[in-house]
Amino acid sequence: MDTPKNKYLSLFDAGTPLPTESLLMAGIASNQKGYRLVWQINSLPGLHLRRINDLFYRHKKGEDIYIQCFEYTDEEYGYTYRVVGNKTSNNILIPEHKNTDYFLLVKGGLEENSWVKLLADMKKLTFALTVYAIDLNKLKNKDVLYF
Repeated sequence: MDTPKNKYLSLFDAGTPLPTESLLMAGIASNQKGYRLVWQINSLPGLHLRRINDLFYRHKKGEDIYIQCFEYTDEEYGYTYRVVGNKTSNNILIPEHKNTDYFLLVKGGLEENSWVKLLADMKKLTFALTVYAIDLNKLKNKDVLYF
């Protein structure tokens, strides 16, 4: 069976180095469905995430995984924000973060003070039980980020 094609362009192209200098990642634990969490994230100034097609990933066990995804591109500043689910009904996208329900990925070189403020604002959301920055250089399963 052929591998399904991703219906939406990913943040990064397979086969190229992960752009860690212009990519930020945070983990989010939440007991809410993705659309409810994103609805609350969208209450933050300047964010307008919307649901896009699920992203496809072939798990190393050979299983096809479709991952829930929300995205917003800030055309003025060139930032792309993505909220990606970490868990499906029977799989975890990044097992080393098994207690994390969603990931926030920001591409485009967001300034450090803006990143710190965004994380602090997200920590105040009632649907986000915890929010923490993830160091991409220490992430073992980077390959899953190449959707």
